[in-house]
Amino acid sequence: MLEGYIVGLSVLTQLITVYLALRLIKVTQDRVSWGLISSAIFFMAVRRAISLFWFVIGDQSHRPDLSFETAGLVTSFLMLAGVIWISPLFKSMSDEIVARRRAEEAMRASEKKLKNITSSLGEGIYVYNEHGEIVFMNPEAERLLGWTMEELNEKGAHDLVHFRKPDGTQLPFEECSMHRVVKTGKPYSSMNELFVRKDGTAFPISVVTTPIIEDGKVIASVTAFRDITDRKQLEIMIMHQAYHDSLTGLPNRNLFIDHLSHEIAEARRNRKKLAVLLLDLDGFKKINDTLGHAVGDKILHEAALRIKACIRESDIVARMGGDEFNILQPDVNHASDAAVIAEKILAAFREPHIVEGSELRILTSIGISVYPQDGEHIDALLRNADTAMYRAKESGGDRFFFFNAGINSGRQDL
Repeated sequence: MLEGYIVGLSVLTQLITVYLALRLIKVTQDRVSWGLISSAIFFMAVRRAISLFWFVIGDQSHRPDLSFETAGLVTSFLMLAGVIWISPLFKSMSDEIVARRRAEEAMRASEKKLKNITSSLGEGIYVYNEHGEIVFMNPEAERLLGWTMEELNEKGAHDLVHFRKPDGTQLPFEECSMHRVVKTGKPYSSMNELFVRKDGTAFPISVVTTPIIEDGKVIASVTAFRDITDRKQLEIMIMHQAYHDSLTGLPNRNLFIDHLSHEIAEARRNRKKLAVLLLDLDGFKKINDTLGHAVGDKILHEAALRIKACIRESDIVARMGGDEFNILQPDVNHASDAAVIAEKILAAFREPHIVEGSELRILTSIGISVYPQDGEHIDALLRNADTAMYRAKESGGDRFFFFNAGINSGRQDL
């Protein structure tokens, strides 16, 4: 009878051990090792349970061996004790694993929240570590660039995105001011950088790169950039409006003066000559007053087109205001160079202007001054061209005069 109690206690002990082993699978996530151990112990318990069953029903052929079953019971207790003893260790490991997973989940949630927050700012943001790897990149940066963080790290962000200067020349990695922030620890900002998208299109950006410092050491840098294409286009438009006439699209007085100043310096340096032609439309005021400014504007626009069609590619024509136009002819050798242009313009204006079905005759008077004999400075050249123009107008219009009276009388060499 004692043998039966020993076998029953051994079976119970082994089943408890199986239960604890199965619990360790959940704790350690090691299904293979603890699954095999619990299966082996379970089959041992089943074998003993079968022997116990036959013994209980009176089959003496299955009578357990007292010494063997006593050893089996001790073994079962040792296995149970071992599992019980090792369980706290795995519990500790399990706690660490759970804590780590929770930390990773919290980090992912924090990163997702950070991405959402930074994306709402309308700026692309990425973080470079000290090894030159991108460790964070918000969705706006991915949208603006077309690259993912993994792609940029795999192929090299600089070579894909920031290899070109605004003037189109190559930008070596060593000259990249944004990357140098990690080494120097000095912030960098610019309104004149260029990024290239995955599809190959370039776009201007404003950028701010700031070092991330921990315990006095630069460990990374964070870069925030914004697409400023619209701002650049607006700047170009404002610049154009500042230096061009809105009606004709020609350079205005300010831009003409800039060009004239530059060409005078070139002519002085290279011992060359240039000519300034000043045109005034004959009879324009009368038409503008009688037919209205709308008609006058159309005539001015047509006048600009006719003048541009008569000049050289290197010449510059500008509307100085009202019905007055100026032409700058750099690098002239003879007075005939300016005279040829003046004759072509006079001929072009002799053709009637067709405005709203009506033919209008608008002629022009032209005054010409030549550098350096008619003046070596801007004011003198403009003033003398104006004087020559009024001589032409007083002589009946539809003609040109040089400021130099000798040239008007037939001496064409400058």
